[in-house]
Amino acid sequence: MKRAYQPTELASLPRQPGVYYFIDREGSILYIGKATSLRIRVSSYWTRPLDARLARMLPAITAIKVQTTETALEALILEANEIQRLNPPVNVRGKDNKTFAQIALTREDYPRLLIVRPTQKLTVPIDRTFGPYVSAVAARQALKTLRGIFKFSCGALPKRSAKGGKGTPHSGRPCLYYQLGLCPGVCIGTVSPTAYRVQLRKVIRFLEGKKQRVIATTRRQMERASQQANYEAAARYRDELFALTHIRDTAFMTDDSTEFLAGSLPARIEAYDISNLGAQAAVASLVVLDHGRPNPAEYKQFRIRTVSTQNDVAMLREVITRRLKHFSDWGRPDFLLIDGGLAQLRAVERVLKLADQSIPVASVVKGPQRKLARLVLGDTAREWLKAQRLTTQIFEPVVRLARDEAHRFAIKYHRALRARWVRRER
Repeated sequence: MKRAYQPTELASLPRQPGVYYFIDREGSILYIGKATSLRIRVSSYWTRPLDARLARMLPAITAIKVQTTETALEALILEANEIQRLNPPVNVRGKDNKTFAQIALTREDYPRLLIVRPTQKLTVPIDRTFGPYVSAVAARQALKTLRGIFKFSCGALPKRSAKGGKGTPHSGRPCLYYQLGLCPGVCIGTVSPTAYRVQLRKVIRFLEGKKQRVIATTRRQMERASQQANYEAAARYRDELFALTHIRDTAFMTDDSTEFLAGSLPARIEAYDISNLGAQAAVASLVVLDHGRPNPAEYKQFRIRTVSTQNDVAMLREVITRRLKHFSDWGRPDFLLIDGGLAQLRAVERVLKLADQSIPVASVVKGPQRKLARLVLGDTAREWLKAQRLTTQIFEPVVRLARDEAHRFAIKYHRALRARWVRRER
C-alpha cells in the first residue's frame, strides 16, 4: 500500500504559477487547484487550519503532480479546463452548481463572451462554455484582462438595420468599451462578422490554454502586414504581441492565497513606493489592499515637497508623516509595506514612534528583475505574523502584489508629471 504524502517532499515543488493535482492510492485525482506559487500554496495545506472537507482529504493523498504556467492567468484557465476535463470528486463536492461560474460563448452573428451559472436560464443560444471557474470574480477578471489584449464584445447585440438584415450593426452611439479602445466597433458597425470572428478565435484559443499558438498566429499576422506595407495593422499586431507576452498578473496573484488566508490578512494593507530621477519629479504612491484585494478607489499620490536631493529614506519619511495626518478621512492602516531595506524600515518606525502609533511595518527588498528577495520585518510586524500563525513564505504572494501595485502606480504618476513638464518647456 502506498504511504501518505510526506510534507518533507514539499521543498521540491517549484515557486512558479501553475496547477496542482492531489492523487490518491489508486492513482485517481482527488482535487485540482491553482497557485501563484506552487510551493507556497501546496505547503499551506499542511501548515494552516483546513475545513473538514479538505482535512479529510489530506491522509488520502499519496502523490502530488504539478503543471507550471508562465502566468497566474494561465494557471486560472488551466485549472478551469482541468476541472471540466477530469471532474475530481473533492472539487465537485466542495461547490454546488450555483456557485461555479462558466464563460459562455454565444451562438450569434457577433458572438459574445458572458459569465454564466450552470443553472442559469439564458435567453441567447450558447455555442460552448469554458470552465467551471470556482470564482465568478476570477472569471470576470480573466475576460477583462483578455479584452485588454484582444478587442471583443461582451455587451448587448448590435441593433438590426431598418431593412431587417440579420445581425447588421446599427451605426449609433459607440459603447463605453469602444471609447476605451476595448471594442472593435461591433456597436457601430465598423467590423464585419467575419473579421470579428477571426479576432475572437484568438480569445477562444487562449481560453483553451493554447497561448503559444495565439502568439505564433499574431506574429505571422504582424510579419505579413509589414511585408504588405500595412504599417498601421503591423503596429496593432505588435502591441497585441507585446501584451500577450507581458500579461499583468496582479489581479490574480492572491486568488489562492486569500481563499486560504481569509480572516488572517490585515483588513487594510498600505504599500508605499518612491519614484524619482534624482530629485526631478519625485513622487510617492500609496496603494491599498482590503483583505488582500487591491482597492484602487483608495490609492493616493504624493508630490515630494521637502526633499530636494535624491534621498529615498527622507522622501519616505516625509510621505509617512503626511499620511499619519489623515486617519480621520483616509482611515487607519493595519499593516504598512514599504519598498526598500533596513534604512527605510527604521525611518518609518521612528516616524510611527514619534506619532505614538503602533502599526506593523515591513520593508520589501528587491531581487533581480524586481523579484521579491526578502521581507524585512519590524518588531511589531514580526509579533503580528506570529499571532496570526503566518510565515513570511505564506504572506509572500500578498506582499508581491502590494509591492508591484505600488511600484506601477508610482511610475505612472512620475511619467505623467515628467510629460507635463516637457510640454511646458516646449
